[in-house]
Amino acid sequence: MKYLLSAAVLAFSAIVGSLAAVPPPPLACNMLTPVKGDVWEMGKLQTVTWGCKTAGPLETQPNKFLMHIELGTGTPTNFVYVDTFDDAAELKLAKFTWLLLTKYTPGENYIVRLRSRTKGDPNPVTADEANKLPWSYSPNIKLVGAGGAASTTTGNTATNNTTSGSTSGSSTSGSSTGGSSTGGSSTGGSSTGGSSTGGSSTGGSANNSTKSSTANGKSAAGIVSVNVGVFFTTVMATLVAAAFL
Repeated sequence: MKYLLSAAVLAFSAIVGSLAAVPPPPLACNMLTPVKGDVWEMGKLQTVTWGCKTAGPLETQPNKFLMHIELGTGTPTNFVYVDTFDDAAELKLAKFTWLLLTKYTPGENYIVRLRSRTKGDPNPVTADEANKLPWSYSPNIKLVGAGGAASTTTGNTATNNTTSGSTSGSSTSGSSTGGSSTGGSSTGGSSTGGSSTGGSSTGGSANNSTKSSTANGKSAAGIVSVNVGVFFTTVMATLVAAAFL
């Protein structure tokens, strides 16, 4: 009988010990903030708050109750994990405040989720396992860069448009307008001021015409001189002949 009593005590102790090793189920908690329309600026302190269903005041809950908080994108049914803010925040504090790092890409489709857990709980191995846990989700919030920069991509697009404008400006006022086509060889080059107008064709012909006119003038003057001499000779011969008669 003595041995049976000792065995019963040991068995009862083992059962009690095993029950004590099993962590209590997580509390049902709901996220209070952030809310719809919130904008989180990177490089500044941000806060997540929550409320839980408990038998007594939340602040009196034991330290073994913790809060796991994650950041993602998408929706509660299509959550894409981005980062873990904390996996051991004290649940009884009802809030968690931290410095939001500047490593995230600005965007408008971010979402925060949280769930309660007890110290010693194993973490889920896969994303599917994690998504099956009882999370509470925030509405979509917006993340902006330090100083309120909304999007690097938009800024880059604007810069590219400006660059294209500058390039177009160069094309308009460059070689096409003020270059060789307008002010180059076609208008002010050889065709207008070159050989065709002021060159050998026009000036050369004019010089040749002047030389021909001068030569013709000399020929006419020579013929007149010869004719005058013949006339005077004829007259003198007539007078001499008349004197002898």
